[in-house]
This record gives sequence, structure tokens and C-alpha cells, in this order.
Amino acid sequence: MNFTNSNGHRDFKGTLSLEVFIIILFLLASGFYALNLVPLQLGKWIFGTIAIIGFVPVVRSAWKSLCEKKVNVDLLASIALFFSFVNGFTGGEWGSLRFINLMLAFA
Repeated sequence: MNFTNSNGHRDFKGTLSLEVFIIILFLLASGFYALNLVPLQLGKWIFGTIAIIGFVPVVRSAWKSLCEKKVNVDLLASIALFFSFVNGFTGGEWGSLRFINLMLAFA
């Protein structure tokens, strides 16, 4: 998906739609996970998939700024999301990943 308009700026409506979608997915998955309605292994894959959906636009923005030899907040967010993602799959908690993704979505 391309969330930029003809001027090269981010398309607010498209970006907002994606962020609301991610928030709803995370909240639903968190509720199912908290109520033990999904097995632990399936929960990892669900949170991992949602994290990747939220991770792609941030990494894309970070990569674009690095190619322009600029550093922006998306670079730091990408690093934090990557390590939270790895932590979630290696037996850690998904709390940090959910928090960072939701924080970015609400920002």
C-alpha cells in the first residue's frame, strides 16, 4: 500500500484507516489472549502478524529517511519494534510490542 499523495506527503485518510485497523486488531487479540480464548502458540502468531502489519509503514518511513541521509523518529521506533518483536517470539511478553505499536498508532 502506498499512503503518499501526489505531493509526496502522507495521505492522512489512508494512514488513519490503517492505524485504526491495527488498534482494533490489537485490542481484539489482546482481549482473546487475556481471556485464554486462544492457545499460547496461536497467540504468538496472531500478535506477530499484527505487529508486522504495523511495522511495515514505520520501517518504510525510516528507510526512506535514511536514503535521504536524514534521521527521524521512525528509525528509533523501528529498532524498538524489531527488538520487541524478537522478544515476543522468544518467550517474552508481547506487552512492549503492543504498547509501541499502539503508541505509534495513536500518535
